[in-house]
Amino acid sequence: MNFILTTYIYPIKEEIQISKRFKFSLDNPRTNEEIKLVKAHLEKSLNSPEEFYKDRWSANLPVFLTEETKNFLSVESALINFEKNYSKSDKYVSIFFKHNKETNILEKLAKLWVIGRFDDNGQYESMKTTYQEMSEQQQRGFFMLDKGNPIINNSNNLINFSYLISLLLYTEKSDYYGKSFFLHDSDISSQELKIDRHLNLVVLNFGFISYSETINHKEDVWKSFSHIKENLIKIANNLDSVIDDSNEDKILFISNLLKVTSEEIKDSRFKLVTLISIIELLLTHSPNYQRFNVEDSISKQFKLKTSILVYKNNNKLDLNWLKNRLRDIYSQRSNIAHGNFKELDKYLEKEIKKLDPKENTLNLSNEVLKDTILENLISDVYLFIRAIIEEYIKDRKLVEYLKEN
Repeated sequence: MNFILTTYIYPIKEEIQISKRFKFSLDNPRTNEEIKLVKAHLEKSLNSPEEFYKDRWSANLPVFLTEETKNFLSVESALINFEKNYSKSDKYVSIFFKHNKETNILEKLAKLWVIGRFDDNGQYESMKTTYQEMSEQQQRGFFMLDKGNPIINNSNNLINFSYLISLLLYTEKSDYYGKSFFLHDSDISSQELKIDRHLNLVVLNFGFISYSETINHKEDVWKSFSHIKENLIKIANNLDSVIDDSNEDKILFISNLLKVTSEEIKDSRFKLVTLISIIELLLTHSPNYQRFNVEDSISKQFKLKTSILVYKNNNKLDLNWLKNRLRDIYSQRSNIAHGNFKELDKYLEKEIKKLDPKENTLNLSNEVLKDTILENLISDVYLFIRAIIEEYIKDRKLVEYLKEN
């Protein structure tokens, strides 16, 4: 087994399986080697004062609670707050801190870090053995892992799968733009030791969460492992239950598209087209080109089938709004896909005119407003994909029937 860091810090009593099919799970570092590896990353990222000034902004917390830092949040004070506020609702939190009373601050944090495990078919241990043998013989060399290697394939699949689970898990309503709960996009053994802003921000968020077990804003709920653990397990198990040999490639492909859209595509236009392609993949079929206009047929399929499943998922939605929103989304998808950027610009200008000038208190330029309008379309497409996937999990036969008919 190999592992990847998540954005969660919380003690886990037993390993949590999130996919039996793919052999994915969530856990804490258990072995001395795992704990030492995570601690080394924390030590470098949080406790390298001579390098912080060069980096300018690293979002690091002071590690220790001292006379100098007593009025500020530190890693040590966060751990004290966390034990105090979370032991009441979770007995294992209390057990963890009792067992680790004398443990070093960063080692304690390392033991609390939630990790995602994947099966590397023993490749990591095999590489360690080979490296040891080469060292004993005073040989030099390095490992090159190709695409088919289990470390590459299975770590990629775990990362991609997390984007699909995150889509079904997020609590941010209209402000979700594709984030995952994994910190990095590769296993920890391949990560260099460095000052890692993203890792430091996770520790900072842990510090804020430690002050109280109560989450006041619903959009922040999924950022706390304590608050979403049960829902995450339920979602992962339900998703895993509908995956078989016939749809595994499709599920992994959709997961990969979600990851690529979030992490690799910067252009909002490209994001929109890519996300819409997920809905097309799930719901539309190729029409008979001798009988139908292909573009027109797929557009009608997209709007009708998406509206059926989205409304089935949430019948409180205004059907007129849904109809118009799907029309706008697919029209702009077609404008982008066919290079009709003047038509896209006309649509964006029209939408800007609908905005209340009083709300533009920051005096944002038209270009920024246009990108905001595209981002709003993207946010709604995420909402629609989530609804379709949820309905797919509830009734796969219905969704597949809609696709073929």
